[in-house]
Amino acid sequence: MKFNYLRIVALFILFVGVGAFTSCSSLTNDGQDDDVNTAYVGDWKLVKATFTGEVAEASDFAGFTIALNSSGTYVLTNPSNFASPTEAVGTYSVDGNLLTFTPGAQVAVMSMSGNTMTWEWQVAKPGKMTATYRYTFERI
Repeated sequence: MKFNYLRIVALFILFVGVGAFTSCSSLTNDGQDDDVNTAYVGDWKLVKATFTGEVAEASDFAGFTIALNSSGTYVLTNPSNFASPTEAVGTYSVDGNLLTFTPGAQVAVMSMSGNTMTWEWQVAKPGKMTATYRYTFERI
């Protein structure tokens, strides 16, 4: 019984090639020229907020919304009374599951399902506990 190395090498190359093509997926632009993924574009209302596991009262963030525009700009509504990783207006870009706000911070999109999006980011100050913020938004 002969062992055919050529067939084994050919099968290996075939499996690696199939795996490489079927495993590619991302939340990025899908060939668009800009830095904005259309899945994020829209008006989003904050519906739940936690700070290092403690749930905020809904009245604390009443009216807090963010508009993510297709041009890569954003505008916050009613940001003055509630913590935000961003300024009131600016630009944003998308890199995989990261939203980078300028001026502001970078937030991780923890989940995006239908009309719901959840962000998370951390704030660390020297000598203090690192605070983890998690916001859940619904598309308006």
